[in-house]
Amino acid sequence: MDGQTVVSTLNPEAADAVGGNIYYEVDTADLESGTEYGISNESSFKGVNQTNITQTFSVINEGFGAEFDDDEVDETDNESVVELSSDRQNTDYNVTVSVDGPDTFDADMIEDLFQASNGSVGTVTDSDNLPLDGLGYDRDDGDNINDIRGDDYVTLNLSAQAENGTLSGDDLEMNFTNLDTGAGLPDSGEYEFEFYVADTGATATDTISISESDEDASFTEGTVQTAAGDIATFEFELEDTDSTWVQIGDEDTDFVDVLYVEADDENEPVSISVNTRLLGTDTSLDGDGEVYDTENVDVLESGFHDSPNGYSNAPSDATLFGDDDANTSQYRYYVQGDLGLVDRSSGENYTDQLVRPMQPTDYEIQLAGTDVDSDEPVFDADTGGEATDQLGSAVLELQQPEIGDITVHTAPEDNADAETEIEELVNAATVRDEVAINDRLVVQVEASGLYGALVAGPNQKGANYNIDYDRLEDGVDTNVMQNIVDNTDESVTFEVVAESTTGNQDPLEVNLGASDSDTYMVLDEENEQFFLIADTSADNAFKNGDAPDDDTSFTATLEYDADNDDDRFEFQNTAGGYAFNATSNAVNYPYLLDGDVISNSAELDLQPRAITLDNVNADDQLQAENVEASEITGTTNVAPGSDAVLRVSSTDASTSFRNGQNVNISEDGTVSAEFDFSDQEVGDLFDTTYRVGGSSVDTVESVIVEEGSLGDAPEEDTEEDTEEEEDTEEDTEEDTEEDTEEDTEEDSTEEDSTDDETPGFGALVALVALIGAALLAARRQN
Repeated sequence: MDGQTVVSTLNPEAADAVGGNIYYEVDTADLESGTEYGISNESSFKGVNQTNITQTFSVINEGFGAEFDDDEVDETDNESVVELSSDRQNTDYNVTVSVDGPDTFDADMIEDLFQASNGSVGTVTDSDNLPLDGLGYDRDDGDNINDIRGDDYVTLNLSAQAENGTLSGDDLEMNFTNLDTGAGLPDSGEYEFEFYVADTGATATDTISISESDEDASFTEGTVQTAAGDIATFEFELEDTDSTWVQIGDEDTDFVDVLYVEADDENEPVSISVNTRLLGTDTSLDGDGEVYDTENVDVLESGFHDSPNGYSNAPSDATLFGDDDANTSQYRYYVQGDLGLVDRSSGENYTDQLVRPMQPTDYEIQLAGTDVDSDEPVFDADTGGEATDQLGSAVLELQQPEIGDITVHTAPEDNADAETEIEELVNAATVRDEVAINDRLVVQVEASGLYGALVAGPNQKGANYNIDYDRLEDGVDTNVMQNIVDNTDESVTFEVVAESTTGNQDPLEVNLGASDSDTYMVLDEENEQFFLIADTSADNAFKNGDAPDDDTSFTATLEYDADNDDDRFEFQNTAGGYAFNATSNAVNYPYLLDGDVISNSAELDLQPRAITLDNVNADDQLQAENVEASEITGTTNVAPGSDAVLRVSSTDASTSFRNGQNVNISEDGTVSAEFDFSDQEVGDLFDTTYRVGGSSVDTVESVIVEEGSLGDAPEEDTEEDTEEEEDTEEDTEEDTEEDTEEDTEEDSTEEDSTDDETPGFGALVALVALIGAALLAARRQN
């Protein structure tokens, strides 16, 4: 404070209501930044060293900035942000905004943009609080709000903007949609915004490009094919918008639902999956997550299932439905009156569009924009429901459900739900209609027309659902299938039942009511197939008896039956309520004509684990050569991929030994292991034991034989072949030689074939799978 001089004299402003203290207001406009100032409460300046300084302060330049989050905006951007930064510790200040660009951007437009109309608390109109001096206006000449506003300046009260919710922290929200519907967008181009702090004169600028949107949308695929009763998924992309209207069906299909959709990220595709078994049924179902499942969707409203009286989340800047007579935003009036899909004179409501689930036919899907004249609707009933501004279209082709092949597989011992991914299950399974007890039974069923029901999970008759789309990826409790079979009017039969019974007892069958570890289902809806897995070691995997100990034959059957009652399936409630309840005399499969039945079945056997070892002599002894790589082979019914071991243990041998080798079970069941018997003597005895999962399956008495003694054909075989020939001895010898050559060639061919086989489904099954996939693809394309 050396070299003190008087800058100004202050007058008290008012008394503090709490403490009664006098306070003074200091105008810092003419003070120099970086200079230290003092305040004295004395009545006059007494000199440099005699004036009592009670408070010191210094003035700094305000650090102030403004930066747009977006480089480009259009009328669809309703939450664009400009980030303000200031050295102040709060937003209790005013900022004046002006805009320069290729078109006029006047005060009305600024107020619409920042949602603060002139004269509201969001704007500053009092001349005492306007930066008139800093902007070159003359207070003494009477310049006021009209002058500054007329020159396209608007002063915002940031404190009020925070209270209104348009300022959060330092983020000041701009609504270009509000600007478009109010004063209107300016011509396209780059605009510079200047922000001027009213009390300090600090300024900041930033530029942003403004243009009208070119709203558009397109479907990823023009045709979406699935069986009626299954899940139909369509995908589309949006351009210059994050919302659209989707109409499924039209006047020609006697059913319409209209969706309002807002994307979570408008730059990513939007995916909507439709449960065609539930669409147009129980009105109590919510739109998103039950009838519809979505990806990259922030908001979804269904006219039928959510919003018959109006869409709560959708913008109201366009007439939604209409014809020549009337316009409406209500879905119910569009369906009942405009399109006439129900008979209102008979008391029918919009919920009466369907008398049974959506049937196999083509359903138009449209994406609609709102860039239409104010007197035109988004969907025009006079054209059968066509969108006035159609952004994209596709066809939902619902096909007739079918039942294909049923194939039996075996898989290594494990819980039924050990593999829930299709690829993992396929890799673990091997086609085989003879399944060893303790291994897993896998029944593959090619079928369509039931996945919507499996996703819906009806617990019983009536509107009792346990809807879960995750079942399509994670698998499903077999109880869900059991409920469909036993507790609904769907007329679906699925069972794996033993062919024989004992006395009056019901036949043994796979228990669909078991826990997930005992029985489980994996769904492959995309390829129209599902897999039933049962742990055959678990008693609870079966009902009407425990897991079998002996050979037991079963039949796996899937059937769709429309020959139960006199009429085709029809909802018990004509409004589509209780989707899985049929009216009397109509308990039939929903997608077949009355009297039709389709089914398929496959037979299988459960057998105790076993192995047949090769090179067993007439005394039932396994023979092994006394060589370094003595091979022991056999064939087992245990599933490939199982943890299997061949173990040899001496019982009466010149030198004791005990050795075990892990073995791979090939697709045809063959196993092989090599042992070093080179130090053993001919005639040494030992046991060969086959073990699976730590348990013994079979033990065979075995003997060491001389190298080269295996494979000699018994003489009686040659004599039998000779006796079968009625020709001369010379012909017999020639035939025998030819037969021997042919047998050798056949043996060689079989060995080569065996060598080429691999674990899992194998070459043949892989080929069948490829053919099946090709047929499925061809059918969908047609």
